[in-house]
Amino acid sequence: MIFPQIDTSVTRGYRRQPVVADLCGSGTLTSQSITYFVEGVRDGNFTTVAEAGAKPQMHYNYSVLTESITKIAGFIKLSDEMIDDLAFLVSEINSRLLYDLTIFEEAQLLNGDGTAPNLRGILNRSGIQTETGATRADNLDALFRALTKVQVVTGMAPDGIVIHPTDYQTFRLAKDTANQYYGGGPFTGAYGNGTGVPVQPALWGQPTIVTAAIAAGTVLVGAFAQAATVYRKGGVTVSSTNSNVDDFTKNLVTVRAEERLALAVRIPQAFVKLTLGTT
Repeated sequence: MIFPQIDTSVTRGYRRQPVVADLCGSGTLTSQSITYFVEGVRDGNFTTVAEAGAKPQMHYNYSVLTESITKIAGFIKLSDEMIDDLAFLVSEINSRLLYDLTIFEEAQLLNGDGTAPNLRGILNRSGIQTETGATRADNLDALFRALTKVQVVTGMAPDGIVIHPTDYQTFRLAKDTANQYYGGGPFTGAYGNGTGVPVQPALWGQPTIVTAAIAAGTVLVGAFAQAATVYRKGGVTVSSTNSNVDDFTKNLVTVRAEERLALAVRIPQAFVKLTLGTT
């Protein structure tokens, strides 16, 4: 019998780079949940006081929030023959499994509705600020207004923008009346300056995360590192067995990947949900 020669290079499907979790702070958990305090509106304020005059009383209000751990999990089945004969392909499949896990995690961190067992994502948190682009021409200005809101309301410097690829494309291809790209052309920087332009220039100088995990027409701006923390209990675990259901008799192996995490948004006002104008 003549065995076929196998090309061990794999043509991979489309993979985007999930990085929203990298913007947030990180922590570890040993319990089933995390309880934290969110500072609310302050009552009273400092003022000037005359000699022997009464001093103003102030009071800081805090809300107590508890976030429970959420488990994200999935599994695949592989044959014994594939494991024995095509080890390179098994490695590719396992790496794809872990990649898809992080993609689902990113969607939960942004859009989770909070209905158990889902996380409550940043965009569904009570207290986040909003901004709206009046028209398409106003959208870039609205994005800067959103950045300003973070700093004015919280005193924190924004450190990230999350935007859908089609919306980023609109900004990236924007031109002025002289038909020059604001972000630099395909071969040079803006107005021919420089020898090249970054593949993915930042918007308004902020780290810009281009991901399909956020809906088109919506942009999230925030002070991610200070205002939100992703807590993990352990890391991602990958387990396998051939005794699941009838795997043993069918020469199959079940491979399971899972992780446990919670999202704490400590300062909701440090995030702004921008709705882009369409007219």
